[in-house]
Amino acid sequence: MKTLFYLLVVVLLVNTANAQNGLFQTHDSLDLNKVKAWYWNNNNAFWDLQGNAKYEVPKGSGKTSVFSHSLWIGGTDNNGQLHLGAHRYMESGQDFYPGPLKITDGSTDTATSLLYNKIWKIKKTEIEEFIYRYQNGLLNQNYSIPDAIVNWPAHGPTSEYDEYLAPFFDNNSDGFYNPNDGDYPIIKGDQMLWYVFNDNTKPHGETGGTPLKVEVRVSAFNYNCNNPSNDSIDAINYLTFLSYKIINRSAKTYSNTFVGLFTDADIGYGYDDYTGFDLMRNMYFFYNGMSIDGTGQPEAYGGPSPPPPALGVMLLSGPYQDPNGLDDLTNWNSSSSLDCSGGYRIDSISGNYTYVNSGDFLNGNINGFNFGDNIVDNEKWGYTRFMAFIMVVAQICVILPHPYNIFNI
Repeated sequence: MKTLFYLLVVVLLVNTANAQNGLFQTHDSLDLNKVKAWYWNNNNAFWDLQGNAKYEVPKGSGKTSVFSHSLWIGGTDNNGQLHLGAHRYMESGQDFYPGPLKITDGSTDTATSLLYNKIWKIKKTEIEEFIYRYQNGLLNQNYSIPDAIVNWPAHGPTSEYDEYLAPFFDNNSDGFYNPNDGDYPIIKGDQMLWYVFNDNTKPHGETGGTPLKVEVRVSAFNYNCNNPSNDSIDAINYLTFLSYKIINRSAKTYSNTFVGLFTDADIGYGYDDYTGFDLMRNMYFFYNGMSIDGTGQPEAYGGPSPPPPALGVMLLSGPYQDPNGLDDLTNWNSSSSLDCSGGYRIDSISGNYTYVNSGDFLNGNINGFNFGDNIVDNEKWGYTRFMAFIMVVAQICVILPHPYNIFNI
């Protein structure tokens, strides 16, 4: 069942091979704006895998606000068997590995994993210069095409894999990526990292779970606003974005499937932080519990002037809901008020939400996406669960999705 999920998340060239346990992983960083953030091509981010945080804000300050981040996926097959892939700190191995999966049976091999043991890093300005030079016949005049453009992973390694991997503009519409024909990568943001990983190269060492045979294509990107006129515009310089395209390469249809995000945030000094959940903003967040962060540690933000920062992980676009042939209604009316007993759909003439029927308060529309927009089966989930791990007492707290549930971590 070739199911696609898209997940877009916003968080308010090293090329190192690591042969730990005979496995390989490569990291690179986004560093164009005021954040420097590390990403690994095996479903890890924001740390060096050696115990050091690598989400530095502001860039160059030595201050860090996130220690680790990864994607979790789990679901049951038709026989009730749980399939699971997840990373925390990989103390006992890993579940995810670089590279795509075969479209025939969801398998792969170590050689393919090593072939994709890379992260492709590129800037919008590099593409703009390439386009200008190609269109004006200047490719051969004191210019070398950037490596990321030349070696963009547009196609799978063999016919057993998907023909198309990383997105590109096909200048002559021949279906084949060739920069000499004016083809170039399609990217998000002003700077982007692209990589692909899967959960079926080897057995799952972190969770011991049964593989789902999922292929995950990642675009990590940022924006850089030079000379912002005010703090609201400057805020874009403190954002990083993650887009996950999740493809089920198995022949199984999974039910009760959850796609989750694991974030270990340390706002500078990591032992005085709190966390909370904001349902309406589709965001979980972290902030300092004291007016002064830490006691002078290199990573601590200090305070109270300016006060320690806060950090949020906001979901901008969740996985698609199962199709039902309907444009599911929203309980939000034209006054942006929640009507628990009324279902609404936008009127294509007036642009206002009009009452249709009682609707379904529990269909995911409260914090979901694309409800009542006159488009069938484009609805997406927002966050449906939030859990915080309380290190002090070593227990899991399940936090119901109500705004501003605050727990000390």
